[in-house]
Amino acid sequence: MDSEQIGPFEAYRGLRRAHTGTQLERVFRALCYVLHQWCVYPSSGAPATSVPKRRARHEDKGSSDDGRLLLLEFDKLINIVCRMWDKMFQESGLKILDGIEGLTQEELRKIVRFQPPAQEFPGTHGPGRARRKAGSDDLVYLTRMAEQLVEEGFPYFAFEPRDRMGSHSDEKQRDGAERRLKSDEPHKWVVRPGLAVGDETTFWGGAYTQAEIDLIQRTAIALSRLGPTEIRALGTHKDQRGTMEEIRRELRWAHKACERLACALQDGRLGIGDASRLREYAHEARRKAILNEDYYASAYETMVRELSDAQLKGAFQAVQKPPSLVWGHEDIQKTREKVGLAVGVADYVYGIAFFSEHPEELSSRREGKTAAGHSFEEGLESLRRLGIAEIPGSLSAIVEGNTGAIKGPAAERLRALLKDI
Repeated sequence: MDSEQIGPFEAYRGLRRAHTGTQLERVFRALCYVLHQWCVYPSSGAPATSVPKRRARHEDKGSSDDGRLLLLEFDKLINIVCRMWDKMFQESGLKILDGIEGLTQEELRKIVRFQPPAQEFPGTHGPGRARRKAGSDDLVYLTRMAEQLVEEGFPYFAFEPRDRMGSHSDEKQRDGAERRLKSDEPHKWVVRPGLAVGDETTFWGGAYTQAEIDLIQRTAIALSRLGPTEIRALGTHKDQRGTMEEIRRELRWAHKACERLACALQDGRLGIGDASRLREYAHEARRKAILNEDYYASAYETMVRELSDAQLKGAFQAVQKPPSLVWGHEDIQKTREKVGLAVGVADYVYGIAFFSEHPEELSSRREGKTAAGHSFEEGLESLRRLGIAEIPGSLSAIVEGNTGAIKGPAAERLRALLKDI
């Protein structure tokens, strides 16, 4: 197989010799079922194409908590399902490694025969399931495979802009997947099930053991009780070590953006691109270090309550640690102080960078009414709460109104702030 081909359907033809392609197809069908159940809850008779009711118990600024699942949140749902699937395979499927000849049909029904052929790797917005391309170290995430399958006419899922709930036709689905790939924010597209579940016996098609069907169905029921932000938190985190690595990764990326911004200040400028990236990394670090804890705790409690099967509940508790064991370590508590500083600096610098690039907005006195103006004010307030002294409190004291250049004294103070991240 040509290692440059990453189209999953072509890949399946080569992988089927080792059953990997067949396993991937079964995983995608299972994930489609889980997403279907999430979308139709709590109205079990509603079609999968209907807009589901609001279900989340929490509010989170910037969340998609409107009863739809974004690609980023769906990526985390995949993590949750695959973690539990892996564990159930370890507990039952390992029985067949020495051969299945000695097992009865009843024993086979109780076995999860394979685990999802994809591992969890770090990603821009948290971990995700992926496979390595043949002959290279490049990763292909399952979400990307799903998109390519749609393009090739195998729509396990449908991808749409957040502001449009369009037709479910194959043509619309292929168009949605293609335009999603060209989007500036592809992770914010909506994912819907692409297959109709209908009669479940027909849907499973004899391709799954009863243990595999039970795993998928019961996991789907429990996950359908979670809101998008809870799914994102639960799929992003699972233990203290992984959470600490995620936070440190965001801070490393933020530090690199700070270095580039500090260099630009030598010429009296701030790049809006690097300022935006700094803000994204800092806020993602805050989400992982602070905000996700409550959502994870709520999701964890719901899953433990809803998973009535003792074996499946045990599998969940084995792969997802209680919130106190995820965020309770003193290293994370110390890191939260650094994250708070990073968010304050990021918001403050982003506001300055915007008006440095658009100085005309200063002369129109609209700065306080823009998103960038609010960012500057929020950052300034955060830094003052942290005891950061001698920072300019107005944009006019920082940015030249005619040229957008950063004034000398302000540039020196900004460089000092950026070095603290």
